[in-house]
Amino acid sequence: MPTKVSIPADYDPLFIRDQAGAAMAFGYEARGEVTDIVFALDKFDAIQEAVAAYPVAHLAVELPPLIELIADYRRAAIEKFKLGDATIALDPETRSNLTGAALGLMRCPDILEIDWQVQPGVWTSLPREMVLGMADAAFRYVQACFTRARELTQLAQAAKDIYELRAIDPSEGWPE
Repeated sequence: MPTKVSIPADYDPLFIRDQAGAAMAFGYEARGEVTDIVFALDKFDAIQEAVAAYPVAHLAVELPPLIELIADYRRAAIEKFKLGDATIALDPETRSNLTGAALGLMRCPDILEIDWQVQPGVWTSLPREMVLGMADAAFRYVQACFTRARELTQLAQAAKDIYELRAIDPSEGWPE
């Protein structure tokens, strides 16, 4: 005998079916804030248990994409580093060059300025203290981005159900 169950519209009916071990014969239909699912077998108790367990069971499905989204926001935030009025893209190559320049200047106190390629074909000379200041500011900014990503990741991993997980806004709280 078919079993009809109404679930919240944001629940995945196929996940419920799989969790209940039920065969879906007649499918499902979304109706606003609920979805009606009709199962082929009378597995009402198993279906109800799967629906009740959904907020916790579906964490394993929803957590990995959120963790990746947090990493995407971190990468994007790092690209928006502001130093004074200038925005400096802290892509891996720039970070590496800046780190190498700062390390070299710390090891060679007699060098007072370095040549720096601003973009292909455009060069400038940067004074020692400016390079060291830029490197310090970039380091602090990148670390702040990693700290925010870690906070969000730990918050997501500590979520007890999908509602706590979905309440996390990965776009908020990034350093300016």
